[in-house]
Amino acid sequence: MTNAERKDLELQQAARQHGISLSLADARILRRAEMTLHRWDEQRCGWSTPGRYGASIALVRDEDGDGLPYLEIHPNAGLKTRWERVPDRERGALKRIEAVCKKYAAPNGSPLKYYHQSDPRGAALYIEAPHYSMTETNYTRAVCCAVR
Repeated sequence: MTNAERKDLELQQAARQHGISLSLADARILRRAEMTLHRWDEQRCGWSTPGRYGASIALVRDEDGDGLPYLEIHPNAGLKTRWERVPDRERGALKRIEAVCKKYAAPNGSPLKYYHQSDPRGAALYIEAPHYSMTETNYTRAVCCAVR
């Protein structure tokens, strides 16, 4: 059993303890989507490159236009700021999460709930059965999808 398979199994078992019967394939989708969202949130906070010609870089979204993400690069050496488009990995990850949540809908049709916690100091994704009342401020009963 590989390390990734062990982590998928661990997430599947944690979900089962909360009454959610995830398949291993769907546990892997959720775990990988969590890793994608976590890395995305880290990049939104920005980072610096070392050296004399280093730069401060942050991932931002074009709020005025089409909402596409890009890297905003501020060189330290007094050079002009530049922007580079990047693939929208956040949107793709959220679509995969929503598809899995709809797949495990309750008999009344309500899908699993999920919460994307965008602070990169913690886990990025939580799921919960539809009959609980998960909110942005209370997701303590939810299943954390970050298996490290």
